[in-house]
Amino acid sequence: MERLFQLYLHDFSQFVELEIDDRGRYDYPSLAEYWQDPDRYPYFIEMEGKLAGFVLIRKEAENVDDHQVFDVAEFFVLRGYRRQGVGTRSAHVTWDRFPGRWVVRVMKANKPAVQFWEQAVEKYTGGDFRVQQVTKDDYSWLYFHFSNPSKGNTKS
Repeated sequence: MERLFQLYLHDFSQFVELEIDDRGRYDYPSLAEYWQDPDRYPYFIEMEGKLAGFVLIRKEAENVDDHQVFDVAEFFVLRGYRRQGVGTRSAHVTWDRFPGRWVVRVMKANKPAVQFWEQAVEKYTGGDFRVQQVTKDDYSWLYFHFSNPSKGNTKS
């Protein structure tokens, strides 16, 4: 996971200024919490038996008042597996695994991610979601809010 995270952060550094340490690595101090905190869930994404990425879920969402909302904290698909449906399938499987209200936070400047999440959420919810614009640390974000429709929950 740590090695994949370096690739993820390298890709993300296109949109935010990230510093590397003296060993040439990006820092993400809360990664270890995904194996310690019962409200955090790390998963690898596989395609045809090969490692293709990861998804990190947490129950306590950033900038969301309701702490019963599941948050797609981090999501990454290796470039060689993108545009093959693996990301959308992985997101849908993840959402099915955790019934309830969800938020997906996407940096507005990351246009490919915005497009991906719009279509993934639209396809999953049949259009039953809302988008909130948030400014955090001088960056503009889109928050996609929805509920797991197969579990009969109401839209958040």
